[in-house]
Amino acid sequence: ITLNGEIIKDAVDPDLIVTKDGQIRLFYYVGLFTKPVTYPKPNKFYSAISNDGINFRIEGVIATLDNATDPSVTILSDQTYLLAITQPDMYKIVFFKSKDGYNFKQISEIKGGIPELSINKDGETELIFQDSAGFTLYLSKNGGKNWKRVKKNILLGSPVGVASPSVLKLSDN
Repeated sequence: ITLNGEIIKDAVDPDLIVTKDGQIRLFYYVGLFTKPVTYPKPNKFYSAISNDGINFRIEGVIATLDNATDPSVTILSDQTYLLAITQPDMYKIVFFKSKDGYNFKQISEIKGGIPELSINKDGETELIFQDSAGFTLYLSKNGGKNWKRVKKNILLGSPVGVASPSVLKLSDN
């Protein structure tokens, strides 16, 4: 893919959503993989928009968080955006909310690993992340402000150290 016509090698950990007008919005962060790294590093998280899924126009920085990676975004039933970003050194997930998918404000945080957000068949917000006992499922009934653990080890037989879950809705059934 290109971002403003260029391939940016430090742009990683992509998460995609389809907007209500049919465009593809890409969320990612720009790490320091091709340059020397100094800690703690404030990581900048960006959004970019595309009509074809290949050529993206960078919209700008949506969040900045020290030593953070792996953004995950979902659109809630009220059409607001919920963003989750992990701070792995602190074993923390930080949540942000936005009305437009661009201007995000922090709303909560919990202990956890690399997040994946989704909406279940009942319209509730789900969060999956790797925990010491395997992938753990959490649920929020108030748009990401509060979370309750639903089930530990939802993916039986997954090897220790597996991370970076991803959820894909295949149909409405």
